[in-house]
Amino acid sequence: MHIRPLQPTDFPAAASISAEAFWDDEQFSWRCPGKAQFPEHFRQSILRLWKTRARTPGCVVIIAETDERDPDWQGEPEVIGGAIWQRHGQSAAAKGWQRESFGNKLERGLLQIEDLYVRWAGLDRVTDAARTAQWRRECAPNFAGVREHWKLAFLVVARREGRRGVGGRLVDWGLNLAAREGVPATLETSRAAEGLYRSRGFREISRKPVADFWCVAMVWEPAARRVKEKESKEDHDPV
Repeated sequence: MHIRPLQPTDFPAAASISAEAFWDDEQFSWRCPGKAQFPEHFRQSILRLWKTRARTPGCVVIIAETDERDPDWQGEPEVIGGAIWQRHGQSAAAKGWQRESFGNKLERGLLQIEDLYVRWAGLDRVTDAARTAQWRRECAPNFAGVREHWKLAFLVVARREGRRGVGGRLVDWGLNLAAREGVPATLETSRAAEGLYRSRGFREISRKPVADFWCVAMVWEPAARRVKEKESKEDHDPV
């Protein structure tokens, strides 16, 4: 198994494994109450999410793919997971990731038109717009004080690949990037996935109820930054 950048041909597979993996997820079940009645609409909504994020300035989209080194190799590479990391901030490093080509602007504009058409034509019967807006409002203040950071905006692993280290590899990819730049990494998660992130060094900074589940905000600090903060704290501790 290896990690590589997402290609346009990966979109269908990424959407399919995401729809299956998040079918029982508490957040998606709340935001997409119509998915049981319209399962293909649910998959299409996640497909649009992948496409939109892939064209969002500052986003880096990666996938995990099988290869001949895997014990269950079937002879053809298969997408088994994916992650969306987004760079936030105003530094030169952040702006380098956020730089956008004319072609990307054009593609992003076309996706926005497609999204408007889907809503106008009633082609998305699963997503509750009010609940989605509420989720965004609830999450907005979580990292207001963290100006420079990489955020894990989305992580998925195919159900059949659970507990095989795929999710950890996708998380570590972004943490290595954050460490090289000396900035924190952030994310929001449900209680079910907390264990994975804690094992990678994330710590909880807030926990708030949204509907009938919890939104847990977590942050990871690069080692050099943690040492500096520890030394600063010790300098201010009374003797």
